[in-house]
Amino acid sequence: MEKSLPKGWVNLKIGDLCIVERGGSPRPISKFLTDEMDGINWIKISDGSNSNKYILATKERIKKEGKSKSRYVQSGDLLLSNSMSFGRPYILKTDGCIHDGWLVLKKRISNSYDNEFLYYLLSSDFLYSQFNDLASGSTVRNLNKELVSSCTLTFPPLPEQERIVAKLDKLFAQHEKIKKALDRIPQLLKVFRQQVLTQAVTGKLTEQWREGKKLNAQAYINGVLSKKKKQVQNKQIKKEKHISKIKIENILHTIPDDWVTGKLGEITSFSNGDRGKNYPNREEYVDEGIAFINTGHILRNGYLDANSMNYITQEKFDSLSGGKIEKNDLVYCLRGATLGKTALVEQFEKGAIASSLVLIRPIENVSKWFLYYFLVSPIGRKYIKEFDNGSAQPNLSAENVRNYIIGIPHFHEQQEIVHRVNSLFAKADAIETRYQELKLKIDKLAQAILHKAFKGELVPQLSTDGDAKDLLAEIMALKKETKR
Repeated sequence: MEKSLPKGWVNLKIGDLCIVERGGSPRPISKFLTDEMDGINWIKISDGSNSNKYILATKERIKKEGKSKSRYVQSGDLLLSNSMSFGRPYILKTDGCIHDGWLVLKKRISNSYDNEFLYYLLSSDFLYSQFNDLASGSTVRNLNKELVSSCTLTFPPLPEQERIVAKLDKLFAQHEKIKKALDRIPQLLKVFRQQVLTQAVTGKLTEQWREGKKLNAQAYINGVLSKKKKQVQNKQIKKEKHISKIKIENILHTIPDDWVTGKLGEITSFSNGDRGKNYPNREEYVDEGIAFINTGHILRNGYLDANSMNYITQEKFDSLSGGKIEKNDLVYCLRGATLGKTALVEQFEKGAIASSLVLIRPIENVSKWFLYYFLVSPIGRKYIKEFDNGSAQPNLSAENVRNYIIGIPHFHEQQEIVHRVNSLFAKADAIETRYQELKLKIDKLAQAILHKAFKGELVPQLSTDGDAKDLLAEIMALKKETKR
């Protein structure tokens, strides 16, 4: 309402202030595209950028004869997308032709408004909500010149517009710096977690903790294996220089001397999923029963997604020849885009796995969490590259995974490593939660600034600014003259 407007401001329709026209395409467009330098710029939605208010150049040009079949626009005009990136404004810094996915806004009266001010106004939720309401009734959300022309603007005198633009430019430059700084946080946290895992499985994380403690990992492992009635021979678990032909630089020599270095298959048992004729199909899934796990059930946090789990009957489970899991097993993906995804089985007492997975069952007193951290660490991931077949559909075999080389500390140190990793990850998770909260606030800040600007509260008003009612009177006189 007029009473609620700041002093000197007026309400205007976009159609009163601007001539709004729709673009057009010469058809078929493929016959008009040209690589000739004298061609006319062909301005497409993709020439705009979500982080830039200007369109400076185009990727394509059309032949000169296409100009008469399109809409020619000039530097300084304001474009508004009417489809795809719906209601997104841009200021042109080049001349060219636009297709019918664009609307162009041209000044009715020269020097009637600041282009940058109108850009910011069109970028605000105040205008977008009007666009959204007007276009919501159609099957395809499109704007047309009549809808846009009918939208209402709150408009200050030109000097105040210029001050508002200067202030907004400064604030949004600061806003962009904050966003870029925040956007680095997820990557920093990812690197941090990977560094923690690397230090965990190479003994760096517990280096100081280990000092002065007499922990004989070799005797410990031998004892554990003997409990399982496995005969330990020198060729089975040995020191670094004897164990493997695999050459992965900067991995094995980082394992502490008092850790045992051996193959993963020597401290775990493996089982592939059933690949035979009894492999269950979708028609055999039931609402309740025994879990049947595939790669899609493995979550990023190392657990299984019970909400989307498939289930099979006891009879079907009994018919499977392999891949039967127990609580505290690990499942590991052997193929495809999810190669190396790993999860712990904690919420199911038993279940079965798809043929794309292998179960890994650690022997007694080998920590499942330590084993999990090894498999998902950068070191564990490097073994994937070592054994991967290099095909378009990469895959591993259970035998490949058995041959991963792992350093095993004493069980007490394993427990300490797991405790430290969990503690550090909890801190990283807390930072990530705080980041998400801050990001939400920063994302809302832009519209809060625009809201303040278009209520007349961002910059002081000056007595020398004049009154936008003078512009309104000039527009009304022009419309009356046009009618006559």
